[in-house]
Amino acid sequence: MSTPSSETGVSGDGDSLPLVESRYQLERLAANDELAGKQLAGFAAVGVSLVDVDLDGVDIERIDFRQADLSGVRIEGASIKNVDLRAADLKRALLARVAIRDCDLTETLFESAELCRVDFSLTRMPRVNLTKARLSKCHFHQVELSRARFDGAILSSCEFSGYQGVAESLTRACFANATLIGVDLRGVNLYSADFSGALLVRCDLRSINACEAVFAGAKLVECQTLGADVDDATWEPKQVE
Repeated sequence: MSTPSSETGVSGDGDSLPLVESRYQLERLAANDELAGKQLAGFAAVGVSLVDVDLDGVDIERIDFRQADLSGVRIEGASIKNVDLRAADLKRALLARVAIRDCDLTETLFESAELCRVDFSLTRMPRVNLTKARLSKCHFHQVELSRARFDGAILSSCEFSGYQGVAESLTRACFANATLIGVDLRGVNLYSADFSGALLVRCDLRSINACEAVFAGAKLVECQTLGADVDDATWEPKQVE
C-alpha cells in the first residue's frame, strides 16, 4: 500500500524520498512493512510501537519518539537529526552506517543492540544504556555520555572526540566487564568512571581525566596512557601489560 502523501523529501545524496508526516501514516506503513526509504519529518509519535520494523535508508528529522518501542528495528544507511528519543527502547536493534546529530537520547535503551559505523555528533546521551551492546567503528563527537552504561559491551575501533575544553563528558560512565579494543578516548573526562573487570586492548587513554575512576580487576594491554590523570583511582588488583 502506498503512502497517501504526494510530497517528497530529499535524501543526503539528492534523491527524493516519499514523505511521511503524521503518526497515522507512520503506523499504517509500519504495519505493511513499507517504511524503508521514506523521510519521516515533523510530527509526534510518543510511545509508538515499531517493533522489528525495517527502517533502512530513512531520513528522520524533528520527530518526537519519546518512550517509543523500537526494539529489534533495523536502521541502515540512514540519517537521524533533531529527534527526541528519550527513554525509547532500541534493545536488540541493528544500526549500520547511521548519522545521528542534534538528538536527545537520554536514558535510551540499546541493550544487546549492534551498532556499526554509527556517527553520533552534538547529541545528548546521559544515562544511555548500552549494556551488552556491540559497537564497531562508531564515532562519538561532543556527545554527553555522563552515567552511560556500557556494562559487558564490546567496543571495537570506536572513537570519542571533541571533548577537550567542553562540558560534555563520560563522567561516572560504567564500563564494568566491557571489552574495549582499539578505542580512542584521548582527552575524555572519565571522572569516577567504572572500568572494573574490563579488558582494554591497544586503547588510547592519553590525557584522560580518570580521577577517582575504578579499574579494580581491569586488564590493560598495550594501551597508551601518557598524560592520563588517575589521581585517587582504584587499581587493585593491578593488571597492566
